[in-house]
Amino acid sequence: MKLDVLQNPNLEDNAFLLSSSTQNIPPISQNIFKRNQRELESLSEYFGGESGGNFSFLSGAFLELFLSLHTCGHKIALALSNHQQAYDAYKLIKNFIPITPILPSTQSGIIESIEEFNQCDVFIIPLVNQDLLTLNPIEKLMEQREDAIFIIDISYGVRFSLTPKLTSKTIFLCEAESFGFLRGNGVFLSYKEYLPYFPRTRYVDHLYAKLLERIKSCSTPLKDHKEEFFSLFQDSNISLFAPLSNSLTNTLALRFKGIKARNLLQSLVLEDIEAINGQECLFGFFSPSFVLQEMGYSELEARELLSVSFTHFDPKIAKILEKHYIQLKTLEI
Repeated sequence: MKLDVLQNPNLEDNAFLLSSSTQNIPPISQNIFKRNQRELESLSEYFGGESGGNFSFLSGAFLELFLSLHTCGHKIALALSNHQQAYDAYKLIKNFIPITPILPSTQSGIIESIEEFNQCDVFIIPLVNQDLLTLNPIEKLMEQREDAIFIIDISYGVRFSLTPKLTSKTIFLCEAESFGFLRGNGVFLSYKEYLPYFPRTRYVDHLYAKLLERIKSCSTPLKDHKEEFFSLFQDSNISLFAPLSNSLTNTLALRFKGIKARNLLQSLVLEDIEAINGQECLFGFFSPSFVLQEMGYSELEARELLSVSFTHFDPKIAKILEKHYIQLKTLEI
């Protein structure tokens, strides 16, 4: 069973990405360029926008965005609970251009307020915080700064059936990887006035239509089992890094006190259960959640996280997790 559906979806239909005879669309095939532009516009219109373009979700793309915003005279505030590659880009550039960091509250697990950041006019905030998988109150935050531009990563929320709408003050980022496409593919969606913030689009043939198709297939609301899931644990040392009331449907930031989640992940392989500690774990780095550590948790505490997301609920899974946790505690691993 997969307990990392949001972060590590199954690859489904990627054949089209490798089906072209050349890497780029033939430049004289203007009909193909026009079709891709129409498909991109249709994807943006689904969220109430006008246009958009490619956004790879790699650190280079975030660096380009930061530099472009800075060159245009904007003052940037960045939630450090964004995508891991945005966090890496922030670390690379923070000593060269001013970027104000924002963090979720350790109590609520969400970004509660931005009123104190009145010097900033662009806020880059995810709809769903990485690793914690908690929902930020975007509308409430936007009300606090009606004059600002909000760049919002909607990937996880849309994957689990949320349908946010673009406004004249918002830009959406959507990672195709969350929908089962290969890493390095994604889009930004916006009104045309924001196109200059991004490099000119190199079309990926058929991506926009297939991504829209996948997004629509995820639009049916999921039945939420997160509270039922957590209620099955009996060991008092199993807790949460963020309250369930602020968590996305069928997600939990589980905390297994006193062990390293990597050891738990290794033991779960024997049960054919897939899970992760966070995006650093997902990308294969031997380090715990960067989000928790930025929030003030120690490295050892951050290693206690299991970032859970699922679409199908099986009550037996909680019992299996608890059994393996108790075994690791007993062995003092």
